Amino acid sequence: MLRSADGSERVLKEGDSFLIRPGFEGIWEVIETTVKDYVIKL
Repeated sequence: MLRSADGSERVLKEGDSFLIRPGFEGIWEVIETTVKDYVIKL
């Protein structure tokens, strides 16, 4: 689950992809094995 500081939540499941925008404040709760790919735009 991805929970932002304003209280909104997004439930993620296997196969989902998503973006965390610069300045994001919140919690990324991971309860299973997860693969994270990072892309940084300069």
